[in-house]
Amino acid sequence: FKIAIFLAHNLFNSQTQPWERSMFLSEWQRLIPGVGDVYMPKLEWLRGIALEVKKGETTLNPYSTTELTKISSNDDNENDAMYLKYFPENRLSIDPPKRFQRLFAEREKWTLQDLEPYISKLADKVGITQAELLLKYAQVVTDKEDGAQWYLAR
Repeated sequence: FKIAIFLAHNLFNSQTQPWERSMFLSEWQRLIPGVGDVYMPKLEWLRGIALEVKKGETTLNPYSTTELTKISSNDDNENDAMYLKYFPENRLSIDPPKRFQRLFAEREKWTLQDLEPYISKLADKVGITQAELLLKYAQVVTDKEDGAQWYLAR
């Protein structure tokens, strides 16, 4: 598992643009030594390392705090293509206001599942619960159509 995570970080650092998801997974699997199909890397291992983004979505450049990048592809037939953007938790500030500011600069709204890997260690470091962090720095809204809960900046 640790080797797979190390290799994922190396892959993300090998290019400045987000990876097309299937290309990343294929390359990641190829790099994992001698395990073949028995030990397939899983997207869930990238929680807190990368975010899934859609083609056409505007996101912050991972190497700048102000430069916006539009996710694009050379193949216009890939309308629903998903990308993986390097966004490692360990590069975010341990100061809660700064971390939440950066999180909400990256994405306007978050699901709890996507937000959790970016706040769990922070909660431990500052000695409060994840719920207390969310109460202080985020607001929850419920989608009227599907009932999904989203966290927005306070």
